[in-house]
Amino acid sequence: MINLDIATVIFLHVTVLAAGAVAFAHLQRQVPWPVPLRWLGLAYAIVGVGALSAALGEHGALPPWLWQPLSLGCGTGGFAALWCGIRMLSRERGMPTAWLLLVPLGWLVFAHVIGFVAENWQRAGIFHLNAVVFLGATAWEVLRGRRREPLPSRLPLAIMLAVFALSFLAGIAMIASGTVRAARIAFEFYIQIFCYFGVVILVYGLVNERAQKRLRLSAEIDPLTGLGNRARLVSSVPPEVQGGDAAILLDIDHFKAVNDKFGHSAGDRVLAAVAETLRAKLRREDICVRYGGEEFAIILPDWQDVGAVAERLRGAIEAVKVPLGDSEIGVTVSLGVAISRTGNHSWTDLIDAADAALYEAKRAGRNRVVVQRLPAPVPARQRAGMLEDA
Repeated sequence: MINLDIATVIFLHVTVLAAGAVAFAHLQRQVPWPVPLRWLGLAYAIVGVGALSAALGEHGALPPWLWQPLSLGCGTGGFAALWCGIRMLSRERGMPTAWLLLVPLGWLVFAHVIGFVAENWQRAGIFHLNAVVFLGATAWEVLRGRRREPLPSRLPLAIMLAVFALSFLAGIAMIASGTVRAARIAFEFYIQIFCYFGVVILVYGLVNERAQKRLRLSAEIDPLTGLGNRARLVSSVPPEVQGGDAAILLDIDHFKAVNDKFGHSAGDRVLAAVAETLRAKLRREDICVRYGGEEFAIILPDWQDVGAVAERLRGAIEAVKVPLGDSEIGVTVSLGVAISRTGNHSWTDLIDAADAALYEAKRAGRNRVVVQRLPAPVPARQRAGMLEDA
């Protein structure tokens, strides 16, 4: 085993905790909701105070009546605070925190009743057990959030926390077996120093990835309607068109006349009302964006009767009345629908076909739906034969 000096390792242990607390204090100033990071900084600071008091007490710098309960209370309470901070960070919502005070108080009462406060290894066993429980719960909290928010840093952070918990579990085994040695304690501290440092780095990574994702999403959102824009359409469509997939292009009828007669603010209200209606009538898996101006694009994966869906959208929008002062504005739309029978088409083919169908709907008098089913593409060999026959 690597020869590690126990005094040096303990010094580094306290130093890393102090540095982590400072890092979280700095990071919380750069995020919109700093509460989880405050808890993480507090957790590092509390555990650091506990570790420092234990180190000073072991060297006679603090009286036992002070450092023994202080180190146990800070050690147990600090990991409860760490779990609280990571949980709020992972779920992006607050939680009741007053009950966390019961964790160190409960352990102190328990240790006092059974006489463990003054016994080093029994006190260390309580501290280790508490750390295993809260670090295990913290790792699970991070891991279970991957489905909702699959950020790259989640899995490494969960693994780091699991390794952290395992280091304390190994400490429990060492205490229970009576094989406590200075070199083994130093190695356990060394692993934990690595984990303290790794958690800070990976939390930084998670916060940064979340900020980048939100920035990217905000660049793909139309601020007026709250729907996506063309960039969102490009990034959201599946890589390949499947049989039964459809595209709809929807255009607000006489929108320029609304702007000219009632002003652009009225036109904005019409756009927002149409967007809200589309949002209410479509499924979560359907893609709906503001395609440009008064035009909206909708991608419908695997709908059985797309024409009926488009007709329901047209009817729902026709029923909308946009309030304007003492009067109301009625809204109608024209819809062009393109359906891929076989799936052997590109999304560009579908959008172009829907655009052609929309043109037919406009030419036929507006406020109607025109459906176009794309034929199966002609294979290259067959196209070559057709050219030769010509």
